[in-house]
Amino acid sequence: ENYFPTKSFKGIVLLVDVERAQHVLDTLVADTQIDLAAIANRFCENTDFGMMMEETELVRQIFSSLYNVPDQIRSHYFKLKIVEIFLLLSVISTESHEKRGSYRKQQVDIVKAVGKYLSKNFVKRITIDDLSRNFDVPASTLKRCFKGVYGVTIHQFIKECRLNEAKRLLQETDESILQIANAVGYENGSKFTSTFKDFVGMTPSDYRRV
Repeated sequence: ENYFPTKSFKGIVLLVDVERAQHVLDTLVADTQIDLAAIANRFCENTDFGMMMEETELVRQIFSSLYNVPDQIRSHYFKLKIVEIFLLLSVISTESHEKRGSYRKQQVDIVKAVGKYLSKNFVKRITIDDLSRNFDVPASTLKRCFKGVYGVTIHQFIKECRLNEAKRLLQETDESILQIANAVGYENGSKFTSTFKDFVGMTPSDYRRV
């Protein structure tokens, strides 16, 4: 069962019947020698969660092109892109990527409680030690499990909560940028502007004008 703690997921899901897909693949491009069973074993063996990969420029190019395809060529275009994805997976090494470990339900429940707490209290200055003490879990275990469940560190999670709230305030209120910075936990307006630009790709002022 997949679990998305923040309730948000945007992406493309590709479900593969390995045996049937291999037959079609061999018919379409017989000379590629793509072994889907070997790919599945390499990426999914001995884990319930598969593997997480950082986005590269090549991966970004392959998947971004799937979102805007004319209807009249969509079916054939997707088939070609799927072959491209299989080719990529056939040459990617699993050694440099992170395999997601499995966690006990009790650990996941604690991490979900921590995430809920941070979502409501991200303005406060909260340390790992504070969370470890308040939720009665070792700091190292908390950091490892939190990253495994949410896909980001606790620090990144807090930052994203702050900046997403800042985006909302910029769009829905007339408060000054400094007031908004303070409201989401930043004491320094310049630091807020710099962090916001790195996160959103534009300054708070530009974002408000969009």
